Amino acid sequence: MNGIPFTWNKLAPQTRQLLLDSTVFQLFWFGSILSPHVAMQLTALALWSLASPWPKRLWFLALMTALLGCAVDALWIQSGLFIPHDTLPGLFVVPLWLMLLWLACARYLLMLVNCLTLPSFALFLLGATAGPLSYLAAAGLGAATMSSPSIALWIGFTLWWGLLMLVIKFVGTKP
Repeated sequence: MNGIPFTWNKLAPQTRQLLLDSTVFQLFWFGSILSPHVAMQLTALALWSLASPWPKRLWFLALMTALLGCAVDALWIQSGLFIPHDTLPGLFVVPLWLMLLWLACARYLLMLVNCLTLPSFALFLLGATAGPLSYLAAAGLGAATMSSPSIALWIGFTLWWGLLMLVIKFVGTKP
């Protein structure tokens, strides 16, 4: 470490916020995948909101992004691309725990895109890679079953995640 101690206060405020939100989201994701309890998810979202407050406009964008994500996930579920393991019967195709995970994901992605200064193609590649990998990781941890019904469906899946990052960039950037 060359005798240079790491100090949190030396980091730029935006970097500290990015590290805090990244850590919280990753913990939220793992908790939701390993043991999806809606009450714990709601508590975690409330605590995250207190630790990292947001204006109403960004919460509205996060909610709209989450609703879009849930609608698209319903299509992926219906097409057989992935089947979430949910022990509770639901009124919707997408289980409630996955809907709350989408809200946390939308909140994180809005923050991430605002913090990163990546060009559009890099954001597209980030989404097209990280989004599908998160579903594969969830399946590997036992939260869902992934199938490969067709290459076209997988291409659509990666395109969706890449395009989602671009939509977030153009809709959710700071005014």
